[in-house]
Amino acid sequence: MSIANALLSMYAKCGSLQNAEKIFKTMVRREIISWNAMISGYGLNGRVYDAIRAFKQMLDDGIKPNGTTFLSLISCCSHSGMIEIGLQLFKSMVHDFNITPTLFHYGCIVDLFGRSGYIDEAKEIVDSMPFEPDASVWRALLTACRLNSELKLAKIIFEKLTEVEPMNSGNYILLSNIYAAAGLWSEVIDLRTQLKEKGLTKHPGLSWIFVRSQFHCFISGDQSHPRSGEICANLSSLLSSLEDNGYVPDLRWDLYD
Repeated sequence: MSIANALLSMYAKCGSLQNAEKIFKTMVRREIISWNAMISGYGLNGRVYDAIRAFKQMLDDGIKPNGTTFLSLISCCSHSGMIEIGLQLFKSMVHDFNITPTLFHYGCIVDLFGRSGYIDEAKEIVDSMPFEPDASVWRALLTACRLNSELKLAKIIFEKLTEVEPMNSGNYILLSNIYAAAGLWSEVIDLRTQLKEKGLTKHPGLSWIFVRSQFHCFISGDQSHPRSGEICANLSSLLSSLEDNGYVPDLRWDLYD
């Protein structure tokens, strides 16, 4: 069972859900780790309804969920904008299964409200938590401010965040982008200056993909790939097809002075 769970988890985390499901279905006996791996895999790959379906099947099989189960489910609902289902799961965890929420569960609820635009409710959750908020909770709230253009609250949360993580450059960039979106370029310059004075640097985001067993790595604006011309041409063709079918690009975060 341990080997099967390890294989199942590996396939699910790599996005190979077909192989994960194949392993899952061939298991003679399944424990909570098996179900959690499958639910988490669905959640990581945006298949929220499959995650909920697996959760119900797990209950039907007589397996009692644990905190990890609900963490995966609520996180999945957060990224899918399913606020009501996420809240129902949180309440069920506490009242139906007597599971005490951890800081991570509260962080997911903050993210759930924030991503859906309910920033006041997200702030209330932070204020009412029985724990001292950590960096991940403050960052979820700051991200909610970014999505909802809450400048005043963003500044307050940023100060809280830098008390917990004074050397994380990503926090400065996050607030800088909020200011840039509002056209407050002097504040952007001030934050960039603070980064330099503190000796902090922001490493660019990196994407990678395996194609036919070959590893390919990209960063934003990267032209170093030997087939970058073909890649850009295909991306341009895909974008044109999307626009022909009614897609309108969101340029709110295409930030330039």
